[in-house]
Amino acid sequence: MGNEQAKEDLQDTSLPQNTFKPMQGKFQKGVQYNMKIIIRGDIRTGKSTLFNRLQGGPFKEEYVTTPQIEVANIQWKYNQANDIIKVEIWDVVDKGINPTPINRRPNLSDGTGLKIDNNQGPVTPTSPARLTTELSPDQIALDAATINVYRNTHGVILMFDITKSWTFDYAIKELKVIPEHMSILLLGNFGDLSSQRSITRSQIYQSIADCNRLRVTEYPPANMIRYVETSMLTGFGLEYIYKYLGIPFLQLQKDILRQQLELKTKELVTLLDTLDDSEHISASARKQHSITNDIQDPKRILYFINFFFFKYFNMFLFVKKLLLLFY
Repeated sequence: MGNEQAKEDLQDTSLPQNTFKPMQGKFQKGVQYNMKIIIRGDIRTGKSTLFNRLQGGPFKEEYVTTPQIEVANIQWKYNQANDIIKVEIWDVVDKGINPTPINRRPNLSDGTGLKIDNNQGPVTPTSPARLTTELSPDQIALDAATINVYRNTHGVILMFDITKSWTFDYAIKELKVIPEHMSILLLGNFGDLSSQRSITRSQIYQSIADCNRLRVTEYPPANMIRYVETSMLTGFGLEYIYKYLGIPFLQLQKDILRQQLELKTKELVTLLDTLDDSEHISASARKQHSITNDIQDPKRILYFINFFFFKYFNMFLFVKKLLLLFY
């Protein structure tokens, strides 16, 4: 009875219908932004259920083991912008299951299917000879042990079960290895079972605060860990996840704009050099282009002004943020 009441209390009806949609012909006109989000967590924390929910699918009660990393693209919009944004969602497993059928796997008993060094003949698995299994691409399970899942990643959704303390221990351990520049959303899943929770909110917030002290490297603090409790059963928290995607998106957009600014500044310097070195410009006219006689190359100053302005302006904001945190 208590759980049923919790389900009703957690019911989230504010999320519009079909907010998350699988991609169909959306990208036919091209993609302006390509964003990668990965979902991580211990087993049975609801990763695959969230993966399915983000694609617009319903909640499924039965548990099915995910054999290896799964990837899907979803539609997503930031506010009312018309930008075409491709969000690539990864459902990450720590250790995958070899997808090759048993009757196609290498036979270790007779040495077949094995690559043996130094032209040695077939040997048994107990032989000390150096053996390496020769697997085709379809025999390799894609998991966090075989590839760097954080490569080219813009945001991480890290899940744990609020009723199982060891899943929280896993999450805290993983928080410490996620690259510091990435934004992280920590999800306390199974909120509909709050009466059975084994991890208090104070424990969660204290652990997050300890990790965030190590991650305060810039302002605005987009890389700080954020926490919300969810229920894949009722859909509670899905709207928050939808809004959270705006953080890695704005970071991606900011990085692209910074790169464009640097590129255009260099192009401007190059163009000014080209014009000043033109044979159509007299030496006297070339001299008049200088700011003073002491400044021989004023064009390059433009580049450094842009660089130092953005550098020290962000530093000023960062110091201001630190003062607000500690005073």
